[in-house]
Amino acid sequence: MLAESVGRTDQASARTAEWEPLWLGQPGRRVYAGLHRPPGRTGIGVVLAGPLLAEQPRSRRLMFEIAGALVAQGLACLRFDYFGTAESEGSGEAHDLDSMHADFDLAVAELRERIKVARVALMAWRGAALVARDWALRSAVDLLVLCDPVMDGAAWLAELEATDRRERVSPDRYPHGLAGAAADGQLLGFPASAAWRRGIAGLRLAGTAGGSHPPTWVVLRNPADSPEWSSRTFVLPSNIASFDADTRMDATLFLSPPLRALVGELGKELKKLEP
Repeated sequence: MLAESVGRTDQASARTAEWEPLWLGQPGRRVYAGLHRPPGRTGIGVVLAGPLLAEQPRSRRLMFEIAGALVAQGLACLRFDYFGTAESEGSGEAHDLDSMHADFDLAVAELRERIKVARVALMAWRGAALVARDWALRSAVDLLVLCDPVMDGAAWLAELEATDRRERVSPDRYPHGLAGAAADGQLLGFPASAAWRRGIAGLRLAGTAGGSHPPTWVVLRNPADSPEWSSRTFVLPSNIASFDADTRMDATLFLSPPLRALVGELGKELKKLEP
């Protein structure tokens, strides 16, 4: 199994990288994760939930670097691959909103258990921010940090489907065409089940009421888009790369100096919440 071999490779490098690879959950429903421990004791930890579909592999390096930057500020951090994606177990068809809710539950519980933190923040990026806010209605977490969030799930899904249709008939990408492949259930090369699409299409951040959510920070490119229910708003640097600007697999995102400064600001504010 690929995940097993990657896990062994990560085990070999864990000592120098100062992070620990983990399996969360039971066999058959295991989620691959990386636990980044600070050098000293801490009372607050961050669960890092990366973007979805084609944006997930593009941001893999970025999530790793963000975890390292947060740990350098004395925060524990756990990042993970959603069940049915990347190095976690399960097929892509099993990846939907219910599955992601279970992943969040697993990750938060694991961080509390291993580091004994008193408070946990869930930092969710892009489409994962939609799901995280929905999950937080009925789950125990102390803070949500929604980074560059998708504001309207239905509109985002329509954009993804339109881009997918264009890509499938692009002579530059597929010189021989992909006739009949539109029924394969994928979006931009990644499985997107009917359940996933229905769930995402039913979620919105823009225009929604606060509800019984935990305190929520938002990190936006345009602060004017900040919802009324946001506890705090941070501004993404205007010169950082967009997650959805390019579907090429070699268009990797990384922690640029402006983004590193923003993560440093977030880490500093998170440390103030330490009991």
